[in-house]
Amino acid sequence: MRTTASTGWWREASRNDVTEAWCTARQWRQHSAVAATAEKRLTAQISERYGIDLTRTIAIDAPADAAAIHHLLTRAAWRQALAPDDAVHGDALADDPATRRAESEALYALVAEHARATRLAIDDGRHDATAAVAEAGLQAVGSGQQWLREFDRAPELAYARVLIAPDATTRLAIYDSAQRLHSHENNPLISDQGRSARIASEVAVVEELGEPGRTWLDAWRADPETAYHHVLDNRHIHKELEGRAEKIVSAQRRDAESLLRGRTEKWCATAGRAEILDAWSTARTWREDSPLAATIHDRLNSQILERFGLDLTADHATDLDQVRGLLDQAAWRVAAAKMDPTALTAAQAETDERQRHEHDQLYKLVTDHSAATDEYLSHGDNRSNTSDPGRGQRATAISAVEDQLRDVGPLGQRWLREFDADPHRAYARVLVAPDAPTRRQLHDAVQQLHDSQITGPTRTPRLDHDQAVTAVEATGDAGRRWLEAWRSNPHAAVRRVLEDRYTVTESLRAPKQPASRPTRRGRAASPRREPRPRPQPKTWTVSDLDKARGWLAEHDPEWLAVRDWKIANLSDTTSGRQSVENAIVERYRHATSPDPVEREGARATAIADHDSAERTDAIQTQLANRGVDPALQRIRMSLEQDNAIPLHAVVARPVSHAAEQVADQPRGVELDQHLGRAPDDALSL
Repeated sequence: MRTTASTGWWREASRNDVTEAWCTARQWRQHSAVAATAEKRLTAQISERYGIDLTRTIAIDAPADAAAIHHLLTRAAWRQALAPDDAVHGDALADDPATRRAESEALYALVAEHARATRLAIDDGRHDATAAVAEAGLQAVGSGQQWLREFDRAPELAYARVLIAPDATTRLAIYDSAQRLHSHENNPLISDQGRSARIASEVAVVEELGEPGRTWLDAWRADPETAYHHVLDNRHIHKELEGRAEKIVSAQRRDAESLLRGRTEKWCATAGRAEILDAWSTARTWREDSPLAATIHDRLNSQILERFGLDLTADHATDLDQVRGLLDQAAWRVAAAKMDPTALTAAQAETDERQRHEHDQLYKLVTDHSAATDEYLSHGDNRSNTSDPGRGQRATAISAVEDQLRDVGPLGQRWLREFDADPHRAYARVLVAPDAPTRRQLHDAVQQLHDSQITGPTRTPRLDHDQAVTAVEATGDAGRRWLEAWRSNPHAAVRRVLEDRYTVTESLRAPKQPASRPTRRGRAASPRREPRPRPQPKTWTVSDLDKARGWLAEHDPEWLAVRDWKIANLSDTTSGRQSVENAIVERYRHATSPDPVEREGARATAIADHDSAERTDAIQTQLANRGVDPALQRIRMSLEQDNAIPLHAVVARPVSHAAEQVADQPRGVELDQHLGRAPDDALSL
């Protein structure tokens, strides 16, 4: 580095030596003051010797690229060899409008010639001296040197800034006009008079763009094909067009999401058909690009099905007018049914039968999916065992069942999404029962049916076979489906319920009823007075409570909503409110603790927290306050019961000998924030 300061080194140094010295100084400038000084000295000498300002050409934080530096020095030496000695540089020209106009025209002509030579070299492979002559001329023009530096960095942008317009807005406007002009000239369906009128109108639009537009029009009048090529085939303009399209789409998506955020369940209950149809059309348009639109689309489909009895997912209507006609007819049918109780009962029976058929079909397909998955897992790691001849057949069987589930409609597609999130819960909600109380009831009934087949004396009384079957039938549709499967394959059906990991975990985590304590003989049992709870000292601040509420609103809004309901219904006591707030903060601290054991314990208590009577009271209170019809309350409560257990309540772990003895730990997930609305992923069987 120190030798580069001598005049003799510069007198003998070649381009390779200069490149190596500059790259070495750039690489070590952060670690050596000598290298930093040498880099500044080399940059100044390169600017004086080759006419290249590396501070503008190379980014200050860019790494040293020897090939790029050597390429720049070679091109600079080549331009110096071809440029005349008496070339007039831009800084010597007079600063007057005539000189600037002449320089601009010269720059345009030289860049156009340079573009023509480059195009010939790319298309025909012809390398002539035209490009060298053009670069020599550009070297002689003041702004031409800057253009050459820009051309070395971004050729397409350099061409676009001179041959079209210096700014992106004007370039895109000229591109649009050039595209329309080209379309008018090549449209055989337009008459000559109409073509002339349209071209004249478009030319007037381009002239309003100022000097860049008039310059391009002059080139277009002289050589239309070349002028079109400069604009329509420039790759940099294509990138700018993509950016403009993305901005337009993003703005439209934001407007659509802003409109859809207000389309809640309460809005759907009072909105007119035209408003609902407009929101549904917007959500359907943006559902592929916006998760919010996809959620609102599913919600509106459910609301339309519940309010009008119209399943838009099954009708496959694509035209908006067709959907409007279907919605009007459905509204008329609902109005007629309300005036005729007999028709309403028949329609409700038809709907129940159709839903029962869909759930029976889902049960059969999920059973096949479970069997295919067990077969797939029973052969170990199928990805590494490529020599197994049945590996592809087992994977194909699972894929075929999933295709059939997608064909079922929203019910099957929703189950596949739930399976991807939590396989254990997905199987349990279909193959056992959709809600936690029914799963536990069916589990106990199946256990009684299994015990009824045991011969011999027992320590505790047990039900006989008929009584056990009646207990299973009392669980509803879940018991009916299980009995049908049990009659065809008893062993598999019993194993599916009694050995289901998710159901077993629920049974273990269910709160136990406290046993009654016997009283002493000879002394009357007096009621025990519970001590008044003492307010616990605060271990948190208001900011901690706000942070906990924000985290729970995102990850478990239903749990937080139940606590808010408790606070609203508590008597005006400080201890009660503080106790609930302590629970909120403690739940947040345990769930976000750095200790994995503590986090796992928080997930394990999620099922018991959600499966409580207080949650049911909160839902019923909100439904009653909103004036919901009692019949709809029962429907809503059955749908809400589906979400009694969080979506990811069971942690999926690899099967091991130790894990077979201990049930997986459940964990909580995000739940629907509005207690009065059924979750989107609910499968109410």
